[in-house]
Parts: sequence; structure tokens; C-alpha cells
Amino acid sequence: MRASYIGATAMALGILSMAVSGQSLTGSVVGDDTGSPVAGATVVAIGKPASPNRAPSIYHAVVNGAGEYSMTLPASQYQVCVHGAGLYLDPCAWGSAHVAEVASISAAPAAIRLQKGGWFIVRIHDPNGILAGAEALQSSGVAVFVTGADTGKFPLPMIYNSGRIRDYGAVVPLNQSMTVVVSSNAVLLANGKGAAPGPQGAAFQVTAPDPTTPAWFPPSFALMFPRPTATMIHYYVTGSKQRSIRPRICQRA
Repeated sequence: MRASYIGATAMALGILSMAVSGQSLTGSVVGDDTGSPVAGATVVAIGKPASPNRAPSIYHAVVNGAGEYSMTLPASQYQVCVHGAGLYLDPCAWGSAHVAEVASISAAPAAIRLQKGGWFIVRIHDPNGILAGAEALQSSGVAVFVTGADTGKFPLPMIYNSGRIRDYGAVVPLNQSMTVVVSSNAVLLANGKGAAPGPQGAAFQVTAPDPTTPAWFPPSFALMFPRPTATMIHYYVTGSKQRSIRPRICQRA
């Protein structure tokens, strides 16, 4: 999540607008493509710290079935984010965060219109369980982040781990040329052609939203979850970077 405070602007990911009334922040959250409420999402207001040495104040409100939310908070300046919105983009993560000024002047509520995204996943195949063993000896395993023309470095969190398959993924903007960089200090990785991931990364573009996985998928698809139809890049663990250490034997003179 970006820490900078960005003014309300019409950007590629949409226009975010807020209404503040007294010491409350109210409004609605809808999908820009349909205008329908994005129920169940969480609106997060992050207060601007009074000084660099102080942690920001954070407030949450869950969007109800009508797409509305409301929270009471002290008068201040807030960066407003939306988490857990399914296939809709969090505006703070993808460059169109909004700043709300909570003061004593009333204003009519306005909708936050979220742009649709699509799932992108980097899948790490580790059939021999090498990664888990290497991580036991070294704190870091695999690091994955994406970059784009309109975004900074965005780390992909691990969203699935079966012990033999790991998925790192997130909902990312549609129809944008992006780059994913995969690295590991613990294991050796290679793509399907045997090439190791390079520091320049691999280009990708998500062109269509990930459809909902049908309930009738057979149990044999379990290892493919989550999001088997997402845009994916595959890497395979081919070995460990840990050198074997032989115990030293002390001999008496």
C-alpha cells in the first residue's frame, strides 16, 4: 500500500470521490463496469500522522448489501482504500488513491467507483519439497513482485500452499503491460524451457477478468486452486542453493 497522499484525480483506474460530514465519512462503493454495489468490501481510512515519528490512525467500515458504508473518525486528512473487493482493484494499491478531508462542512455522499481487474498468479512447482527444506535453513524463500508503467513495485503475497505447489498472486489492472520479477535466495528456479528467472523479469498482461470457478469442478482439480483460469506464469524448483556442510572432526594430536 502506498504511503503517499494523492489528490483526487481522474486516472486510468477510475475516479474516486468521497463525502465527509462533520466527523464521519460516508458513501457507497460500486463497480464502475456495472454500477452495482460491492457488498462485503472493507473501506479503510488511513489518517495522516501528525509527525513522521507517529504511526497513522486506521479506521475500517464494511460495505453493506446496499453498497453503503459509514465510519466515525476524528477530523483529519485520510487516504481511503478499499480491500477485499473481489475482482475490483484496491485504489491505494494501483495508483488512484483518494484523499478525504474530514471536517465540519457537510457534503452529499458520493460513490467510490472501482475498476475491474483480473487475477495474475505466479505458480511455483516444487514436487520434491525442496523449498520448505531450504527455508528451514534460510529466512527467505521466494520473492515475487510486479511493476507497471503507472505503478511502483507491488509485492505478490502467497495465496496458496499445498506443500508441493505455491501460488503468489493478486488482482491486477487489465490491459496494461506489466513485468513480474521472481527471485529466491534459497532455491534454484527455472521456467518450462529451463531458463532461470532474470533480474529484468518477465512481461505479462491480463486481458480478461478471471471467471468464477464452477462448483462442479472435480476433486482432482484441488491442486489447481485458487483461480485455475487466472493468467499464470509457472516456475519449477530444480534444486537448492544451500551448500552441504560437512561436520568438522577434531583429532587429538
